[in-house]
Amino acid sequence: MRIFARYLSLLVTLAAALVMFTPVPASADAAQVDVRMVVILVDFNNVQMSMSDTFWRDRMFGDVTGSAHDYYREATYGKYRITPASETFGDADDGVVHIALSELHPGGEASLAYPMDIVPAARRAVTAADAYLDFSAFDTDADGMVASHELQIALVFAGYEGSDSRAGRPAIWANAAHDMLRGVSLDGVELTEYFAQGELYTQAGDPLGIATLCHELGHTLGLDDLYDVTGRSIGLGTSSLMASGVNLLDGNSPAHFDPYCLIKLGVITPTVVTTDSIVTLHASDTPSYNIVKVPITEDGEQYFLLENRRTNGYDSGLRDDPRNGGTASGVAIYHIDEWVMDTWVFAVFGEQRTANSNYLRKGVDLEEADGPALDQGWNAPHGGDHYFYDGHATEFGPNTYPNSNAYMDTLDNGTTIPTGVRIRVSGESGDETMQVTITFEPDAPVAPDFPGGIGTATSPYHITNAAELDKVRRYPEAHFVLKNDIEFTEADYAPGGAFSNRGAGFRPLFGGSQQFRGSFDGAGHEIRGLRMHVSGNGDTLAGLFGGLSGSVKNLSLVCDITAESTAGSSFAGGLAAKAVTATVKSCSVAGTVNADVAGGVFGSGSASVISDCRNAAAVSSDARYDGGHAGGIAGQAARTTRVSRCSNQGAIQVSSSLASEPEHPEGLYAGGIAGRVLAASTISQCFNAGEVTAITSEQYPNWCSAWAGGIAGACDFDCKATDCYNAGDIAGVHGSSTAGIVGHTGAATLARCYNVGAIQQTGWYGGIAAGALSEGADKIARCYYADTADHAFGFGIDGPVPEEVAK
Repeated sequence: MRIFARYLSLLVTLAAALVMFTPVPASADAAQVDVRMVVILVDFNNVQMSMSDTFWRDRMFGDVTGSAHDYYREATYGKYRITPASETFGDADDGVVHIALSELHPGGEASLAYPMDIVPAARRAVTAADAYLDFSAFDTDADGMVASHELQIALVFAGYEGSDSRAGRPAIWANAAHDMLRGVSLDGVELTEYFAQGELYTQAGDPLGIATLCHELGHTLGLDDLYDVTGRSIGLGTSSLMASGVNLLDGNSPAHFDPYCLIKLGVITPTVVTTDSIVTLHASDTPSYNIVKVPITEDGEQYFLLENRRTNGYDSGLRDDPRNGGTASGVAIYHIDEWVMDTWVFAVFGEQRTANSNYLRKGVDLEEADGPALDQGWNAPHGGDHYFYDGHATEFGPNTYPNSNAYMDTLDNGTTIPTGVRIRVSGESGDETMQVTITFEPDAPVAPDFPGGIGTATSPYHITNAAELDKVRRYPEAHFVLKNDIEFTEADYAPGGAFSNRGAGFRPLFGGSQQFRGSFDGAGHEIRGLRMHVSGNGDTLAGLFGGLSGSVKNLSLVCDITAESTAGSSFAGGLAAKAVTATVKSCSVAGTVNADVAGGVFGSGSASVISDCRNAAAVSSDARYDGGHAGGIAGQAARTTRVSRCSNQGAIQVSSSLASEPEHPEGLYAGGIAGRVLAASTISQCFNAGEVTAITSEQYPNWCSAWAGGIAGACDFDCKATDCYNAGDIAGVHGSSTAGIVGHTGAATLARCYNVGAIQQTGWYGGIAAGALSEGADKIARCYYADTADHAFGFGIDGPVPEEVAK
């Protein structure tokens, strides 16, 4: 009863969130499809159903918010109606049959049964249900077989649904099993297929949401999986029930079907555009909803599909899911590639595979307005602001990223050809109608986005204003030079301003799996007033460049940059949030930078080089989810990163504001040059004059170690700090450890360094280092400290203090 009450409460909450709308768009095929279904509930000797038969009747067939019938009514605009099959069990003709098998669950007592493991039990369950069904009555075409279009057989196994990581055991993995009932002949007819799921998805006993049954039913109706089965990308992401949209709000508010699926289901006939046109897209939650098709190859096998996706109704999960949401309403653009689905998979695999079996050339792909987020690996957040609208992104064409190119029909996944198609969107997020201008210029030269240069190393593109700076994101491998100072104004960030971005400010250039690999020469100029506030549920990146693998030099930046995440790690740096094999030289940063991993120049640097750079920005890390790193030059420097001839004058602070004690504690690190240095990285010829502070959680002071150092908060795993000095004061709060040069050492080398800054003696402290990972692992020589501390080391330094380490 408690489980059912909790479910009813969830339904009430969901119903309040859903904005219902009238189905049947103007372009729909009016013929209604009745999907006749029987739901077979299966008990086993060691586990029985938790929810009542009535619950499953209402879950599947109820004419209320939160049922599979209601979802299909809304998502197919009234075309598909799920109706109960005739049967004699319990409340006759309610479509539910409850049987018990005298055997253990296919997963035994505590295991997960995969699709092929459950086939024998599924065949026995259907056979047992025959006592209450006349299968011959469903053979409407009298061919001796009952196909899925005649009767949908849904199995719900007692126990758990193993596709959810929170599930207990025993469990099964939900699936649609084509032809797995062949050979089962009942009432004179042969059965063909079924789909199945487990009953519960959490060990607390919560019943699985409607999404899984709706998704598997989609398969038996002829739809393909649109997630990436290789795991190398996210496929179509959350924009479809047949992809990760099945997971939204724990499966209780699954995303609608994408346009490709709606066309396959016969719900809507698209409007085909082949000449320059201005078209109106009506919102997906209105009766006038329409889809526009733009062919981009002569054979018609590749084309774009456009829709005005408004995140209401069951689609509200796209907006509201705490991890995979964040999508604002707008125009969604899909690239459909039938050649890769129909020809490539057979050429490569020798058999039919799912639409997105090729992560480099997807059969059904969303052209993201916010960059290639869906090309990241499966563990990345599946949500994002992918749709086009005013104030976010409005143009899609040959020079955007992603672009409007078509693939050549070869097995070379990277071969593309320009189509010249340009799509320009006009309308605010959430508008009932949005205007789309479509032009075709296959033979016309591409108009340059910059007033000079051709983007090569010898003739870089010229950047003269903020709008041109924003267009850098279209050219990940080009070369650029700044021709004058650029200043952002309050008007740029005001509502309706060029860089409002719904209050988030300037969007980072690149990020995620897309790195800037070209070069950017500031030529001694300054960018002032750069403001960005990036927030999300997964890892977030904020900086002039979100991801940097190229070079930046001779640039001054004044910025206000923040990255935050509710369920991931945030990275922020004035010039780059994350840098991998990047080079930065002769740059300066002022203003403020804040994130879990924050640095004046880099948030996180890996195998990169920073030289001759200065930071005057206040850098802070307030660790809410993960460990905190704050550094004047880099929050974290890893994997042979080299920092040389750099200085910091900004205030550096790391703190924790955890609301509860974390399951996996992480450290807090603050350093004048780097928060933490690790994996054979080096800091040389650098100095710090800024105050460095570490503040451990007041509520949970022992949740992790907190370290503050004049040069680095920590120097671990064969790292070096040489020829450096610190003049900044080092402070610790709630027992944080403090040191003049490095807070924590772990197999580190410190040489020719000195400290004259004041050391606040709260936890472990030292004029040189506060503590070591293990005794005898460090090499420390010719280091000196002023009498602001009464000893050189806090703990863990083996043996007597060397003579050359002295006050």
